[in-house]
Amino acid sequence: MTLPVVAGAAGDPGAFDPLSWWGRHDPSRTAVHVLPEGVVWSYGALHAAAETWVHALHDDGVRAHDRVAVLAHNRVEHLLLLAACARLGATLVPLNWRLAPPELARVLA
Repeated sequence: MTLPVVAGAAGDPGAFDPLSWWGRHDPSRTAVHVLPEGVVWSYGALHAAAETWVHALHDDGVRAHDRVAVLAHNRVEHLLLLAACARLGATLVPLNWRLAPPELARVLA
């Protein structure tokens, strides 16, 4: 059995990509339950959505060793962005949505 690797992810050419692996080996397996909405994400859906983010980030110029900041409430998209950034070799920087604008400015400086 071969495990999927992410070329250049976080500087590690041998990083394991579980969404890719499960998305190919058991795509219908439940991966995430979003409560209270009751939305269920399978590994196949997460893998496909992460690939969509990979292409969108790449088209926007994100490359290996770049940082991608996200300011949002806790959502499944964080997982998708994390996987996409890893696949590109970029780093996801989640920002605390409770911070005031001056505090966010310091984090982003």
